[in-house]
Amino acid sequence: MAEVTNTPQPLQPGFRLFDGSLLNALLAQFLLSTDSGIVASTVQTRVGAKKLTQVVNQVLTANASDSVSLPPSGTNANGVPYPNVLYIRNDGPQTCKVWPGGANDVLDDGGAGVNGTLSDDNGALYFCISDIGGVRTWVTLAGTIAT
Repeated sequence: MAEVTNTPQPLQPGFRLFDGSLLNALLAQFLLSTDSGIVASTVQTRVGAKKLTQVVNQVLTANASDSVSLPPSGTNANGVPYPNVLYIRNDGPQTCKVWPGGANDVLDDGGAGVNGTLSDDNGALYFCISDIGGVRTWVTLAGTIAT
């Protein structure tokens, strides 16, 4: 599994004319971070799903309905906000469940914490259109990105 994060730090944190930490985090959102060879979790629940934190994700599924989850609201350990747009490519031979990251998050008007499905050999774009009070609302553009 190769994980690459293209997050430059053009502005160093600390005492300067201004602290560039927030600007660095903002600029990092527009760069593409990738993760390939992600093995979807065989625990087919939201809590047990493999957490996705990169913008571009290549997922492998061994069993029908193996699971991944979209990122929750907030930031990672480095203080960089989780992405609001994700591309997930299911390169496995089975369907993949895609769960919202938080228990109250919504995916495609499915209700709080309800999963969606990404078919085998297909990809989809996931957009976070709202993040209010730590509750994210996601919409999916799928079915047109198969290669």
